[in-house]
Amino acid sequence: MRTTMTGLAAATLAACAIPVIAAPNAAAEIEKLIVMGPDYGIPCSSEWGCQIRAVTGGVDAYDPVTITIDGEVVSTSGFYDWYPVEDRTYTIAAIQNASKRSMTITLPYDYQRPQSLSGEAPSSGSAS
Repeated sequence: MRTTMTGLAAATLAACAIPVIAAPNAAAEIEKLIVMGPDYGIPCSSEWGCQIRAVTGGVDAYDPVTITIDGEVVSTSGFYDWYPVEDRTYTIAAIQNASKRSMTITLPYDYQRPQSLSGEAPSSGSAS
């Protein structure tokens, strides 16, 4: 009887281990990096300030999120009220474990009118 229980226990453990090994990686992930002005309709700028927020998901979603601006750590909470000194181009990143999102923006920045993927400011030429 002892041999049967040992064999049964080993088979049960092996069956339980397979789903764990085959399960997809559900670690933390930064789903979005949001940079916006202090209120609806107000752009992020040196005049008004900005809010930076990382939206996370996955089983480790509540792990610390580091926010950097031009490589300098400014927050480890995933949220940061930012008051830039001047309107210029900045690189903002959010890092959580192995997940990273970054964006390059030029202030003033209106999240409702995203800038091009290359980080260039949209043209503001007049119609002729």
